[in-house]
Amino acid sequence: MGYFSNGSEGIDFEVHYCSKCIHERDCPVWELHLDWDYLQFPEHLKDEVKKAVAATKREALNKLIMYNNGQNRCVLFHKTTKPEIKIKTVEDEQKWELIKQKFSSLTLEQLEKL
Repeated sequence: MGYFSNGSEGIDFEVHYCSKCIHERDCPVWELHLDWDYLQFPEHLKDEVKKAVAATKREALNKLIMYNNGQNRCVLFHKTTKPEIKIKTVEDEQKWELIKQKFSSLTLEQLEKL
């Protein structure tokens, strides 16, 4: 079920999976979801080729974000080992963004020296 019926469902998925995954920044599954989400339903299309393309996109997304036991689950999900950061206020979020920007450009060797 690579389809979320509204933005809240997508955000919920991001919070529960993407933000805790090693692919968080460059996830091909999430990128495809964003590109194809509304293109996978061909009801409004008249052209049979476009309908077939839409059906293929739907099938691909359903294999990448699977629905099982009442939950969507990404096939690429791999839990990160980074500590979970609890953000409670806008100020906390702004501080966290600054920290991420500062350290995201460092190499592993540079980080190990800190």
